[in-house]
Amino acid sequence: MRAGRARLGLALAAVLACVVPAGAGGQDGDEPARELPIGVVPQRAYGDSDTKAMTAAGIGSVRTWFSWAQIESEPGRLDWSQVDATVATNAKAGLTTLPFVFGTPRWAAELDGWSCPTTETCVSYAPRTEESRAAFAAFMRLLVRRYGPNGSFWRQPRELRAVPIETWQIWNEPNLSSFYAPQVDPAGYAALMQAVTPAIRAEDPKAQVLLGGLTGTKTNAKRMSSARFLTEFYAVPGAAGAFDGIAVHPYNRQVRGALDQVRTTRSIADAHGDIDAELWVTELGWSSAGKRRWGLTKTRTEQARLLGLALERLEQEAERLNLRAVYWYAWRDTERGAAVCGWCPWSGLIDRVGREKPSYVTLQEFANADD
Repeated sequence: MRAGRARLGLALAAVLACVVPAGAGGQDGDEPARELPIGVVPQRAYGDSDTKAMTAAGIGSVRTWFSWAQIESEPGRLDWSQVDATVATNAKAGLTTLPFVFGTPRWAAELDGWSCPTTETCVSYAPRTEESRAAFAAFMRLLVRRYGPNGSFWRQPRELRAVPIETWQIWNEPNLSSFYAPQVDPAGYAALMQAVTPAIRAEDPKAQVLLGGLTGTKTNAKRMSSARFLTEFYAVPGAAGAFDGIAVHPYNRQVRGALDQVRTTRSIADAHGDIDAELWVTELGWSSAGKRRWGLTKTRTEQARLLGLALERLEQEAERLNLRAVYWYAWRDTERGAAVCGWCPWSGLIDRVGREKPSYVTLQEFANADD
């Protein structure tokens, strides 16, 4: 049995503010729709005015990066300031925090034999030896001890509602070499999960542990398709017991292609007897400007239409897919030089100065339809 499933359902019902309409049924009209919590990925720094607008839109959770490299830049020397501020900002607004823990510090990469000219160049070199995996597992224990249900962060004297972290996402898009350098390795990632998940559960037996967000349908020298990666991951003995949920980033030009990626993920898990594995869409989005050749670039009107259609279809199939939540990428537009991809600067629900885009209004109307 996977840990924490009952608790997760109660937490989502009680904490997440997003309530979507209970429609007539699934794709074939015979599946009841259910409430599907909606989160957002911030892309850039945010504050109280942002979280107020998030909750007004029906958003209940923020997926944010916890950087091992930033927090523990030297072994045993911990800087919690940035993460403390983020978790506090979310908790103050009643938002849950979904961290994706990613980024290898220079000293840990060197344990695996990598020589990095700068700290930044080490970030994508995922732990690959027992020594570096043990170091990452020890770091994860510290995170849970600080921000989990019994975390020291919530016991500090302050006027702050406790919204502990109960779900942890390990790494980000491990089927891309840009995030899992120097090359994609499903067996290596399985070994990482097998090292980390017991450490998390030692601190919080009911914690939910998610895979790092699989994305795309292509395989080449720099990436592996989500389907192939997950299939090879499952082939590792014991891998299915090292997580609770499979996260998907089903980017596609159209909603149909995005849904096909989620459905394929469900089929692969079921084919391996893992019918209890939950699915999470921890990134999904389109931009409202940019070069059309990027495929995910649309107009503001198209962005809003695709968002609404995607949420509607995912809600309709949520029960069959065992889909737990959907996170939109991204919350706010950002400068071109600060974005992680070509189309990302215009992916927000609001623009750079905080004005609502049509996609914000669409999400808000969808989330609050039953109010």
